[in-house]
Amino acid sequence: DFGGASHPAEACSGDYFDYIVMDGAVDVVLGDVSGHGFGPALLAAVTHSCLRTLALSRMDVDIELILSAANRLLLADTDSEHFVTLIFARLNIRANILIYSNAGHPAGFVLNAAGEVKARLADTGPLLGVFPNGSFPTAPPITLAPGDLVLIVSDGILEAMPDKGSKFGVQRMLEVVRAHQHQSAQQIVDALCRATFAHYGKTPQLDDITAVVIKAGAVA
Repeated sequence: DFGGASHPAEACSGDYFDYIVMDGAVDVVLGDVSGHGFGPALLAAVTHSCLRTLALSRMDVDIELILSAANRLLLADTDSEHFVTLIFARLNIRANILIYSNAGHPAGFVLNAAGEVKARLADTGPLLGVFPNGSFPTAPPITLAPGDLVLIVSDGILEAMPDKGSKFGVQRMLEVVRAHQHQSAQQIVDALCRATFAHYGKTPQLDDITAVVIKAGAVA
């Protein structure tokens, strides 16, 4: 069960998410270009196109190879002021096994059916579009049990903050997800986005807000 949403801070967004469906697997990508507005949105579109093309080519066996190739391509199209943080996760839907690479992005989380943190999807490599020889290895595989939940967000959720108050933060995010964990993946995403906007109060949205949730079912 997959759910996702992206809410731009301006007319266009530097965040994006994508599902790439292959035989027996689904790739889930959530990326965040530094800044927001027209320039970052163009780079997000380039990143989306680049990764989708590479993932659907014969390179689809190796996430590290995909991100290394994308990094080299992005270096040719970016200036020193912009970079991309990104989580690229691949779910084997026949075995409920998740592998991922995290290119300088805020950590994602895997929660079990009781809402406990089972794993963090922490950094495995540098930012995209910065280092010519960057390496983007995958973390050890994570086996998902029925009812496990994978949560990936952009920093626009974690750093949402009203004029007077604190950042939305990891703990508040996890509390919202746990409160809605019995619902569908899309309903969880929507509840998290609503909570983020509510936290802003009357303060204007300062950054793009993006989230993806995957809920694991029984293995066929």
